[in-house]
Amino acid sequence: MKKRLLSTLTATLLLLALAVPSYAAEGKVTWLSSVDLSQGRLVVISYIQELDQFSASVSGSGNCMVDRETGKAVPPDGYNYIGGPFSEGLALAVKDSADGNYKYGYINKAGQVVVPLEYDYADDFSEGLASVGKLDADGNYKYGYIDTTGQVVVPLEYDSTYEFSGGLAAVGKLDANGNYKYGYIDADGQVVIPLEYDDASDFSDGLALVGKLDMGWSCMYGYIDTTGQVVVPLEYDLANDFSDGLAAVTKIDADGKHKQGFIDATGQVVVPLEYDSVSDFSDGLALVAKIDANWNGMCGFIDTSGQVVIPLEYDSLGHFFDGLAPAAKRDASGNLKWGYIDTTGQVVVPLEYDLARDFSEGLATVANLDANGNLKHGFIDTTGQMVVPLEYDQCGLVEGGTMDTARFVYVAKGLSLGIYEIPNDN
Repeated sequence: MKKRLLSTLTATLLLLALAVPSYAAEGKVTWLSSVDLSQGRLVVISYIQELDQFSASVSGSGNCMVDRETGKAVPPDGYNYIGGPFSEGLALAVKDSADGNYKYGYINKAGQVVVPLEYDYADDFSEGLASVGKLDADGNYKYGYIDTTGQVVVPLEYDSTYEFSGGLAAVGKLDANGNYKYGYIDADGQVVIPLEYDDASDFSDGLALVGKLDMGWSCMYGYIDTTGQVVVPLEYDLANDFSDGLAAVTKIDADGKHKQGFIDATGQVVVPLEYDSVSDFSDGLALVAKIDANWNGMCGFIDTSGQVVIPLEYDSLGHFFDGLAPAAKRDASGNLKWGYIDTTGQVVVPLEYDLARDFSEGLATVANLDANGNLKHGFIDTTGQMVVPLEYDQCGLVEGGTMDTARFVYVAKGLSLGIYEIPNDN
């Protein structure tokens, strides 16, 4: 699914994350002897609970399945690794092929291949269907959809596909000029909204974000309902999907500046377009920022009525998850120092870190510079207690890594990658 960024400033001001579990301060590390970080540092790890194995993918050095207890690679059984947790009873399986490209299919929870690994592209299942693709004779991808038995339900004839949401999926074809035109199909493959848009998104709360190019070749955005009726005119320069009943929208003013606010599902402006940057709502609050004449941006939070509930006094902020948001102010040397605030604006974790990221299920990554100027990462819980020490070159969450007894995260030192198991005190 495509996400439109409201401005390049948003990426610099925001850091991307309900009962919250508590975690013990001591854990154990299983180092993955089969994974080498010498060729790449971008790590994606999933825990496949049904198989009690990890699926490890590292840029530049390949992918593999890893035994949880030993950290050793599991010999391939028709596939090299699993693309992520199970969805609708199936998981994406991937193998290397003779031509050097990956081949995709699906396995069940017993680890058996139920959809042959014959596709050049595949996605997770959603509403009983998954998008798959194959390269044609000209080397171009053609996409369609299969059901959970592997039956092709929608022929592989599209140049772009999205996942199903609300019974509809956005699909695109290239026109004679090489431009994508998007519309929507139903689960039977019938086109229910013509392929006439230059951009499209998934349906959410009955509405989908769509765009059309104007005479100046700028894409203008609005929203349609599931019948294809335009509900919010295509008059915005940028827009996001709806969240908490509101959508962030942008218009470029006479000075060429992006001004952002929020509309409701009827198109009514609820929060005036007066901010230089905004984020989607999370926990009922949205991050907003204004830039002064010296290009200094100050951040705060508003509620769904547009009321400022946390003043615009921070140099940078993250999003609220688990009731906390990363917050930063510059110290006397001009360096950002990060901590966490609650939804009332109270500082809960002191602003003492050089890096802090959003919480997810009770954990957040934090980091400090060591004597050599290198960031050393670890994790804290929602009380601010350190549960993974600040001694790792990188760390991150393991997808699907939350269990009743523990939480898995990954850590790296030098060229070694490991799984850190944090016991759950609950």
